[in-house]
Amino acid sequence: MFTEDFGDGIPIRLFVSGLHGKEHKYTDLFLKSFAEKVSEKELKGKLVLRSLAREEREYVSTLEQEYWNTEAGSELLSIIERVDPTIYLELHSYTNYSSLKDPERYEEKGVPPLVDFGSGILAGSVSPFLRVNKFQRNDFCFLLDIPRDLNEEAKLMSIMEVIGEGRDRDEILKRLKARFPDQTRRLKRYHRAFYNNEICYFSKVQPKE
Repeated sequence: MFTEDFGDGIPIRLFVSGLHGKEHKYTDLFLKSFAEKVSEKELKGKLVLRSLAREEREYVSTLEQEYWNTEAGSELLSIIERVDPTIYLELHSYTNYSSLKDPERYEEKGVPPLVDFGSGILAGSVSPFLRVNKFQRNDFCFLLDIPRDLNEEAKLMSIMEVIGEGRDRDEILKRLKARFPDQTRRLKRYHRAFYNNEICYFSKVQPKE
């Protein structure tokens, strides 16, 4: 397990990896690389890095209610409650690009397809269960899903830096939009759909204001 804390005060940011299966074998490397970069900077606010890695941890999707009853799910909820971040990032690693980009995710999973930031780096929001139960509307909740053969570490690091240096959701989105205008606009549409209850999954829960 990898843990690092940087800075103090607000905003409080939490970056996590190793949420299920063997993803930590790929994502923890980048979390550690990011920690090295952060250690060289003067950070405003607090940044908490956590890996939930376990060698024999089974793969259960965070979109499944079952996940939150697993050891990993319970551990993640405990970390979020303890840290109480307003900026939250999950690192994932995928093997099936097409399933994550499939428009049918609306019908099958109740969530929109992920958005491609280039080089196979996919982005989106976190589990609706988590978004609703642990975060407020103006908090920044994000996931980055990377291919296991990612060859653009610099690009991933630069996106993580934008989030890690951001003071709030608006500032982060503004900086992301400057580099990824179409992708950021799409993500903002998804966010509105979440809180306007326009996607089937969200009819089952009541988002916090």
